[in-house]
Amino acid sequence: MGKDDELERYLSEFRPRAVRPLELPRRAARTWIIPRAVAAVVLVCAGVGLWYARHGSSTPSLSVNPATDVIDTPAAMVRTNPFSLTKLALEDEQRFEAQLDAESRQVLPSFQGNQSSLRAFAKE
Repeated sequence: MGKDDELERYLSEFRPRAVRPLELPRRAARTWIIPRAVAAVVLVCAGVGLWYARHGSSTPSLSVNPATDVIDTPAAMVRTNPFSLTKLALEDEQRFEAQLDAESRQVLPSFQGNQSSLRAFAKE
């Protein structure tokens, strides 16, 4: 008796069974919608928060003068660059001077009041 006969005898002990139809597990309907909706709401809220943080606080408050219908903005609130300052100096010298005065108050230390730089020098 060879190895082939032993294998044949061993395999003959098994009996084939009828194959039942394959059953796929049913997926829960729309379980993916809720996490995606929550993620979308979080992203929208974060985007609105970032936009508001960048643009909401940097907008200067504007006051409208009803007599002339001209918008007056404080000179310190207007963002300036060298080109706009040059244009302002060529068009309206008084507004240019007011703009430089307002910006110098923000950048340079105050020379008035009890905590001024000049008062500290005067004591010495």
